[in-house]
Amino acid sequence: MTVALHDASILIDLITIDILQAALLLPYRMQTTPFILEELYAHQRKMLHEHIAKGNLRVEEEDSQEIERIAALFGKHGALSFADCSICVCAKRLGAILLTGDQALRRVAENEGIRVHGMLWIFDELLVTQRLTATEAAKKLRHLMQSGRRLPRAECLRRLELWEAA
Repeated sequence: MTVALHDASILIDLITIDILQAALLLPYRMQTTPFILEELYAHQRKMLHEHIAKGNLRVEEEDSQEIERIAALFGKHGALSFADCSICVCAKRLGAILLTGDQALRRVAENEGIRVHGMLWIFDELLVTQRLTATEAAKKLRHLMQSGRRLPRAECLRRLELWEAA
């Protein structure tokens, strides 16, 4: 099964628009790293720990060699946090999809040959698997856009037009 690794920005967005549970039930092995969890507020971590306990989200532990690779990447890319580097190194090791809304992380990951997707891809997957209706997706995307998240506006508007016409 394909692994999908979540960075903090994606987890925050999923929580903000109340689609975390639906997203964690997509047909991927959903994972993150302990460093990403540490970037979140306590109430967000508590919510995620409920899903970890259910087995819907796994936390990928790093060994000392992996910590060295993370540190090396962190030293090379000052725009990334240590947590961002952890998710990038983990994605490369697992051949996973990296889910992020962070442009700097996206660029580094793509340069490392990692497949990267964001919130719009998650919306598309939720629609394909019928975990959200087009109406629900449009409402949630509008909420996310209004919350000030940096999303590709033209793509968002195209999807909204499509989903609201359905």
